[in-house]
Amino acid sequence: MKDLLHTPIFDVVELDEVEAGFKPIGVKAPDWVSIIVEKDNKFLVVKQLRYGTMKETIEFPCGTMEKGESAYDAVVRELAEETGLIIDAKDIELISVVSPNPAFMMNKKYTFYVNLDTLAYRQEEQHLDEYEHIKYFWEDKFILTKNFGKTGDPAMFGTSLFAYWQYRIF
Repeated sequence: MKDLLHTPIFDVVELDEVEAGFKPIGVKAPDWVSIIVEKDNKFLVVKQLRYGTMKETIEFPCGTMEKGESAYDAVVRELAEETGLIIDAKDIELISVVSPNPAFMMNKKYTFYVNLDTLAYRQEEQHLDEYEHIKYFWEDKFILTKNFGKTGDPAMFGTSLFAYWQYRIF
């Protein structure tokens, strides 16, 4: 593998030659986590400006794993940072692991679930990173599902929503 470009968010690399006789390009980025928090038939969601599209999105609390951090620890940290919600890692359940774009991306996305109706938790203040401007709120889960995909919603949100319904049905 040969490094081609390093950025603060991802690296572009040339991979080893494949059977087809060429060296594909890959993107090395941190793994992502997303957490679906449910309470009283509502989802905890965040609204934020996404710079890639320069549009506000509504999605589940999410973020990237830091070096040496487990997916469970990343979920607990991201949830506390973005919403101020403090939960214990033992109370969350992994419901999905997917490859965001296996054509060229080398990372994974983990989706977790927690139901606040069934456990103890604390609510504190948000602790956002310097460039994050996030508002969080509770949204009816059926309305959120019904409206998904009509306004350019992030694929990361859609895979989490699909994982939730798959988890609940099966």
